[in-house]
Amino acid sequence: MFHLIGVNHRVSYVESGLSPTAEQVMFANCLNDAIARLKPTLIAEEQNQEWLKGKTSITVALARASMVPVLLCDPGKCERRTMGYRDSYELQNSLRKAFPRFSASEIEIRAEAIEVAREYGKREEFWIKSIVGENTTTTIFICGDAHIDKFRERLLDRWIPSEVIARELGMTEEQRNTFAKVKCILAGNPSIDVVDSIEPNNESCARKNFKTQDLYSCPSMRIRETDRINLRIF
Repeated sequence: MFHLIGVNHRVSYVESGLSPTAEQVMFANCLNDAIARLKPTLIAEEQNQEWLKGKTSITVALARASMVPVLLCDPGKCERRTMGYRDSYELQNSLRKAFPRFSASEIEIRAEAIEVAREYGKREEFWIKSIVGENTTTTIFICGDAHIDKFRERLLDRWIPSEVIARELGMTEEQRNTFAKVKCILAGNPSIDVVDSIEPNNESCARKNFKTQDLYSCPSMRIRETDRINLRIF
């Protein structure tokens, strides 16, 4: 059984020399509560040692304090090159060349949508392969909130049950707004890529000014109430 926590990655580590923020404390309390309640056989995170250089991982610290095996399973730069991974920055450069009339905000949103549609799956498969051989009987898995739904589908394809403990930990209003626009674009074009990005006049989602109450207003963007972040766990 996988128990998922969706986050803004900044909540799961502390920069060297700095004190934890309120959001990082909230994440630590959430993870501590989950460890105490679930007695996990493994804690895994969408993270890698390259990125954590000079930082303190809250996930690793709490796992070790609880004597639970911990695994950082996100691919580093070398692995990403090998799998041909295109991140949003690379996609933005490609889009600027292909569609010079797009605004900066349209480029950013469209690149995020393409990364979700075309690239996220490569990393999610890498996570699953990295965990092979570990005792996953009760696994707490921490990942970027944007991965939650598709990662659950990949687990289900392997007959692995999952539940969501919490979502959107540490996410800013800007991040919520961006991802709402991304999901709206994907609702109309779930296989979007650079080569088939359409002209902005034909697609309003990339420029729509979402308000907080609109984030899940599109039918394809609605999430079950049980998947929303449950603040009572803190």
